[in-house]
Amino acid sequence: MDRSNQKVLVLGAVLVIIGIVLSGPPMVFLVEYLKPQPKWVDVDTFVSHFHKVQTLPYWFGFILLIGNILFIASASRLPNIGNKIQSTLAIICLIIYSTLVTINYAIQTTTVPAMVTNPNITLEIFSMTNPTSLCWTIEMFAYAILGVSYWLVAMAFRGMGLLRVIKYLMIINGVASVLGILIPVIDPELLLESGSYIGYVIWNIFIVLIMALIIIAFKNEKKQSSV
Repeated sequence: MDRSNQKVLVLGAVLVIIGIVLSGPPMVFLVEYLKPQPKWVDVDTFVSHFHKVQTLPYWFGFILLIGNILFIASASRLPNIGNKIQSTLAIICLIIYSTLVTINYAIQTTTVPAMVTNPNITLEIFSMTNPTSLCWTIEMFAYAILGVSYWLVAMAFRGMGLLRVIKYLMIINGVASVLGILIPVIDPELLLESGSYIGYVIWNIFIVLIMALIIIAFKNEKKQSSV
């Protein structure tokens, strides 16, 4: 395997883990403890409880975004993937995911805080405190498309032992991410219910597990090849 590509793959996996820790459940729950937002009622309630610390998960979300870009881009070039069409489709899905997430996180870190100083009804559309906001739709579809990317590059991890485990975990992640779209379709209010929070935590743990196994697998391969 191309050493430089392997380094990018591992770097991407490391950044995904860091991104999840800093933008995922640990940071979300910390922000909720420090500066909580009540359940969505109206714009005035949101504005009265708003604090810029609430934007931290989205700022750190860019680390997760970069990690996923590096990971999928390098995984799509692994020799085991075999099918060039599959590899190309994974990159196309990655581009769509990256575009949607960049737009969403830019809105959450910049547009929403700016609108708080001059609040209007448009905040209902953009604030992710509101489960029916446009940004929740963008977020759910973005990560469903990322799940498809994971699914498409899963075959790059064909083999025995850890690689085989990684392949099946990535396929399961892909299926679960796509099915996640059903939540806002059935009832957007479910997005901020306890069941969805539990699913959110499990999904993040699942991704961390995949990335940790990838780091271990390719570090072991590097050791074996250097012997």
